[in-house]
Order: sequence, then structure tokens, then C-alpha cells
Amino acid sequence: MLSLVVAALVIKSLQPLHELPVDAGTNVPAYMYARDAQFEYLATPNGLYRAPRLATSLPQRIAFEGEAVHAVAVNEGALYVAKGAVNEAATHP
Repeated sequence: MLSLVVAALVIKSLQPLHELPVDAGTNVPAYMYARDAQFEYLATPNGLYRAPRLATSLPQRIAFEGEAVHAVAVNEGALYVAKGAVNEAATHP
């Protein structure tokens, strides 16, 4: 529970991300982060965002508007994205 509150506070403290929805209850959405040499990426419940530096620039949604993106990773120049429904029962025993 404490980690969810801390994650929400960290996300809320990043001024350029103030337009991204963050719930203040116990049902805090998950935001995943990845970066490569040029960009930082943020997977959100409302699409995939990208910015040269998330802490200092306004991120742009680059894909999956209105779709839940729950994971993002970069490996050897390739961007990997997982989206869609997550089976909560399988991920949270």
C-alpha cells in the first residue's frame, strides 16, 4: 500500500505529467517506465507516452490512445509494449 502511495506522489510531483490521470485512492493505476538513448517512455492506462526527458518536457502520446498499456521495455534498440486487460487474479494472489 505504501509503495502505491509513494508511486502516486512521485508521478504527481513530475510537473510535465500533470495532465495524466492519477487516482488518489487505493486503486492507483500502474505506470511503467523505460528509456533508450533518445527518449523516455511511460506506459499508462490511456496509452503510450514519450518525451526526450519526462522530468523537463511535456510527454506526447505516441500510440494506443484510450487503451491500457501496462508494460514498456527497451532492449537493443527495440521498444516492447504490452497492452490490454491484465488478469488481476493471476498477478495479485
